[in-house]
Amino acid sequence: MNLFSLAVGIGASLGLLQVWRNAPPGKETPHLLSGWLILLAALIGGRAGFVWLNPHLFNHDPTAALRFWEGGLIFPTALLAVLLTIPLLALARREAVAQVADRVMLILIPLAVSVWLGCGAAGCAYGVALTDQYPWALPVLDVDGTLTYRFPLPYVAALALLLVARPVEKRALERQMPGARAAWLGFILAVHTLVFSSWRADAVPTYQNLRLDYAVSYLLGGFSLIGALAIEIVRISKALHCRQLSIKRPPHLPS
Repeated sequence: MNLFSLAVGIGASLGLLQVWRNAPPGKETPHLLSGWLILLAALIGGRAGFVWLNPHLFNHDPTAALRFWEGGLIFPTALLAVLLTIPLLALARREAVAQVADRVMLILIPLAVSVWLGCGAAGCAYGVALTDQYPWALPVLDVDGTLTYRFPLPYVAALALLLVARPVEKRALERQMPGARAAWLGFILAVHTLVFSSWRADAVPTYQNLRLDYAVSYLLGGFSLIGALAIEIVRISKALHCRQLSIKRPPHLPS
């Protein structure tokens, strides 16, 4: 069994479970359908990115591009496809973009954790070379078939995201504003990807010397930061409006 596919499947299932648990009563099925569409967009985007960057692998058998279960997915284009799907899904379901984005983040965080864990099991996204005297060193086969011991970057990245995401989500939910979860967790995911991807020692997807993981992380971080600022402006404006109303309200006279 492909351990990477197994890990990603578990992460996707946990994400759908989160969507179902957070759905309003009576709306579990539509929300789960949205979750499936998000996962489908991630799958199509991840596979399309791999085919786009490696067209030589499909010259003799173009139909192999459709056989995603044989391996060949990249996270940056999968994430980009998810971001592009959010406004389309909001338009189709006649929902606010912020509400759809919150739902997407319920899937995206466990999926990102599972991708890092899957990379650890599959021997990709590893860190710098170590020696076998370190008990935590990760044995990895390099591209030339040589066995080397590497810093276990995938497992450290997965653990870090798990430890940070939940407290940040709780703080975001305290805002009681649609889109707060998506904005805060989206920014955390962007920074996390930038930091841990910069420590990768294996080959990363690039186009014209541009690292795609960096590019998509900057895009996600920018959207998340703008969203967080907009939410804070709206929240402060509402608080000031309520304060002004309380000041203008005449005092209650005892009967």
